[in-house]
Amino acid sequence: MPPPAIALHAPRFQRRFQRRPSPSARRSLLLVLITCASVLLSTRPPPAADRLLRALLPHLLRLPSFLLRSLDRLLSSPPAPSPPSPTLLPSIPPPDVSNLGRRPRSLSLSFSGCSWLLPYHLGAASYFQSVCPASSGFSFSCAGSSCGVLAALALVCGIDVGEVQAFALGMVKEVLASRNPLAPAGRMARIVGEGVDRFLPEDAHRTCSGRLHVNVSRVTRLLPTPVVEAEIVSHFSSNEDLKRVILASCYIPLYYEAVPSPLLFDGGLTDNLPLVPAEQKDTITVSPIDPDAMITSKREPYPKSAV
Repeated sequence: MPPPAIALHAPRFQRRFQRRPSPSARRSLLLVLITCASVLLSTRPPPAADRLLRALLPHLLRLPSFLLRSLDRLLSSPPAPSPPSPTLLPSIPPPDVSNLGRRPRSLSLSFSGCSWLLPYHLGAASYFQSVCPASSGFSFSCAGSSCGVLAALALVCGIDVGEVQAFALGMVKEVLASRNPLAPAGRMARIVGEGVDRFLPEDAHRTCSGRLHVNVSRVTRLLPTPVVEAEIVSHFSSNEDLKRVILASCYIPLYYEAVPSPLLFDGGLTDNLPLVPAEQKDTITVSPIDPDAMITSKREPYPKSAV
């Protein structure tokens, strides 16, 4: 598939630094789960009760995923014949970079969480890789939430976007081959984790430190009232640490079977379109679902009056 049409709106560079996140079903689900657990104890619990709830919460969140996996095994059928491999992103001829001497050699981009619309991000990432090749000295600083972190990771580490697209299409094949209407719920941590292991370079944690900014939602207080805050992680001690942070930003209770880190949840719950901290004014935002993003499917590339 060719990269999707991209609309770049220069006036949107001056976007607000502080964005009030809109309510979402995922955030509501998380808050309901935490609130129900706190109400079961008391409105004014002793500190020991808060520590007990923090210890039990990861185990409670794994139970629904276990039930979903059991349902999936019950409804699973023999694997269907593999369909023909879909066409990956077309090869784009390298652009002429002889006149780029005065242009900036780095770009800051942000990719939102968008669930199964990840191919939109990959089309945008493929475009930027083609017009800003690493062979010409270009580098990227990227921020992201949830699945948008995968597109940001590809740009920062110079990963072939076709590999990430093949991984995304593999998830779609797995869903289509299952009879479970909730698939692949209960197996997403394994699927995403294996995909990250497949295309993550050996020294990715060094390349990403200071350049990849992953937004996660941290539960800073459970009782008496749950408090969830956004937290940007941009330094990683190892590839395993980088993988853990990526899975934490993608983690949705009930949908992922493994809790990557206690009290860390989907980054889209608190800020679905984070900015690169040092380049907030110049961060190019990409989102197929947010009309405030500079590159989005929610707005026409040009006003009809200008055509």
